[in-house]
Amino acid sequence: MIKDRESQLLRGNPPYVLPIAESLAEIPFNSHVNANRGDDEEQRKRAEEEQIRQQQERWKEEAVEANQEFDDKLIHNPYGTTIQSYHRMFLFESIPLSMVKGVWPTPVMFLTPEKDQISPPQHQIDVFESLRDPKRQVFAPGKEHVYVMEGTDVPLLVKLQVEFVGQAVRGRLKAAT
Repeated sequence: MIKDRESQLLRGNPPYVLPIAESLAEIPFNSHVNANRGDDEEQRKRAEEEQIRQQQERWKEEAVEANQEFDDKLIHNPYGTTIQSYHRMFLFESIPLSMVKGVWPTPVMFLTPEKDQISPPQHQIDVFESLRDPKRQVFAPGKEHVYVMEGTDVPLLVKLQVEFVGQAVRGRLKAAT
């Protein structure tokens, strides 16, 4: 990360962009594609494309093994994330418990993916339980953080969110019993 920042400041290079980490098995900075900024840009680009192609093949195989649909459009974010952003994400406390009390009296709805790797479900539950009413928590079974709004249960999840907002703006949310 320091070398990347140094390259930006001293040489005017753009920040190095990594593919978004979409699987705990593939944390981008274990790789290498652009370890040396002096490498030929075309060679680096070919190496990166090959790495992405191999990752896509692994995801396709995993989807087939899990008997799941596979959508080619979802396998790579063309914008990616900078190394510095990944560093900040690892240091970031997604929901600071010290600030939770300041949310009241605003109605809060949590949509908690069962398999969330980014914001652990138990942490979401703990934060939710520390909130005062009005509040609602909905669980998305089998879902990961990035893909919580994908699949056949999306209409139900959207419906629950729309109902929550509708009740909130009409002042009809009641405390949990």
